[in-house]
Amino acid sequence: MNKKILSAVIALALAVSINAKVMAAPSSGQAHDKTLELEEKIQNMDNSIQNLMYKIEDNNKDIEKNKEDISKLGKDIEKAQKQIESREDLFNKRVRAMYISGFDSYADVLLESKGLSDLITRVDTVKKVMGFDQGVIKELKTKKEEIKEKKVALDKKSTEIVQLKAENEKKLAGMKSEKDKQDLVLANLKKENERKAAEAAQKQAAERQASQSQASVSQSRGGNSVSVEAPASSGSSSSSSSSNSSNKPSNPAPPATHGDVVGYAMQFQGVPYVWGGTSPSGFDCSGFVQYVYRNAAGIELPRDTYGQIGAGHRVSQDQLQPGDLVFPHTGHVGIYIGGGQMIHAPQTGDVVKISSVWKFYAGVRVR
Repeated sequence: MNKKILSAVIALALAVSINAKVMAAPSSGQAHDKTLELEEKIQNMDNSIQNLMYKIEDNNKDIEKNKEDISKLGKDIEKAQKQIESREDLFNKRVRAMYISGFDSYADVLLESKGLSDLITRVDTVKKVMGFDQGVIKELKTKKEEIKEKKVALDKKSTEIVQLKAENEKKLAGMKSEKDKQDLVLANLKKENERKAAEAAQKQAAERQASQSQASVSQSRGGNSVSVEAPASSGSSSSSSSSNSSNKPSNPAPPATHGDVVGYAMQFQGVPYVWGGTSPSGFDCSGFVQYVYRNAAGIELPRDTYGQIGAGHRVSQDQLQPGDLVFPHTGHVGIYIGGGQMIHAPQTGDVVKISSVWKFYAGVRVR
């Protein structure tokens, strides 16, 4: 009778344990998927913010360049104006010297000429001088107008760039605000997942304790007729798992450059994620990859993920080798380290760390 009771208790305990695991698995899996989905969304937002920051930086450079160009044109206009004034002054002096009293002065020139040939020469000289001065003045005035037109165009361009900068900064503020909300949602989701996991662990521990207590009571009543071999089974399973693990073939040795890249990247674990970061004081995902490849392999990669995804030749997920670039999606990149894992700068509020390749969009081998 005791054997039957003990068997029933053990069977019931196993059924409850198995059923609890089956029921918990979908919920846990759904929560994990939701967390990954939210992390991917935040990574995409980080990437969009980063690209917008690049645009704002370029706008600032354009604004500064336009200021320099406008300043230079202002000096050119001032110089041209002085040249015009100088030429006009010289022209007026010549006219006053030669035509003090209008037509009478010109008559004096005729009267003072020594013959027809001298008169023709004098008139021709006067015409040339007047024509040259007037031509120079006209040319300078034309140049001055051209410079003014360029300045107007630059002023207009500057206004447009400043407006674009203001629009981009407004967009950036909106993106950051939305991302802060998503970060909060993700943080709360992770806390909730941790709380549920802790509750599930406590529940399973309590169930195991209850099962062990019941089995112990039943065993003491029934003597030593029944033995529980769960620990031995567990040990056997562990041994089998260890054996299987040791029998798995190791991955082929990666190329030396790839190995150097991975080893070099590992030292930056714990460095915070920073938008636009490209140094050990803070990295974004593409900045981290670019920095590691530049310093470990002497290879200059493009700055953003869109450029890096075209920086080598594509490899499938099962062809990945340590050192390859791995893209879970177009907005995020990490360095594959083997065993289905990568080292990367995940998102704001996080640090450079090792994670599983939870999703695969593309692999790129850099040569």
